[in-house]
This record gives sequence, C-alpha cells and structure tokens, in this order.
Amino acid sequence: MPGAFAQEYTEGERAVLCVVAGEIKHQGICDLTIDEIADRAGVGPTTARNALHEARRLGHLQIIERKRSGTKYNLPNLVRIVSAKWLAWIKRGPSIARPIASNFKNVNASNNIEERKGFPISGSRTTTPPRGRMRRRV
Repeated sequence: MPGAFAQEYTEGERAVLCVVAGEIKHQGICDLTIDEIADRAGVGPTTARNALHEARRLGHLQIIERKRSGTKYNLPNLVRIVSAKWLAWIKRGPSIARPIASNFKNVNASNNIEERKGFPISGSRTTTPPRGRMRRRV
C-alpha cells in the first residue's frame, strides 16, 4: 500500500487491505467473505469490516453488495480498488505466485516430535499406541 494511504489505517486494517490487494492482483477482484479476509489477515471479522468500510469512506475501494432475495444468506461482496495510485502501486509489486526464497529446504521427518516418541507418521499399526481404555495402576 502506498505510504500516503498507509498512514490512515491501523496495522490490522493495513493487513486486511493487503489481503484484498493481493486477491485483486491475483484475480482482478476480491470476492472473499469477511471471515476469509479476516483469517488470512490474522485479525477479527470486526476489524476486517471496519477496514473495508473506512477504505470505502476514503474513496480507495468500491464495495458491491450482492444481496439475494428470498434467502437468509447473501453472496460475498465484490471489492474493487478505485484509487489510481494504489492500482499503479499494486501493478509494480511482485506477483503473489512467485516464491520469495530460491532455496526450499526439505524438512527432515526425524525432527518430528511424534517420531522421536516412537510413533511414526506413516500410520503403520504395529507401532501405534494401543487404543481402548487405559487402566490405572493401583
């Protein structure tokens, strides 16, 4: 997000808007639900809702509500960025699909806590702990 815009939002709201911007860069429009946006940003749904409404109030976003008549549930809102500066900033940024690191390290399975305890991840039945009731020693 451009620096001039970033000053107007809290850290949680910037995280929400980063998720929205990434989705717009990837798909062209953000059609995630409030709960999905909040989960990806690591904030609560109220913070996500407040961030979107504040950005709409400031003229940075356009939110298109998709209400369905006759049902209890609506379709997710469509969110578009209308700020030309923000769109240009997103266009210059790196792609979401591009990996950040060039070396991917394989995780050694022996570092797994369950394997160190003697329970392999593979799921073989010979070394798994017995199922059923545990008896107390008296």
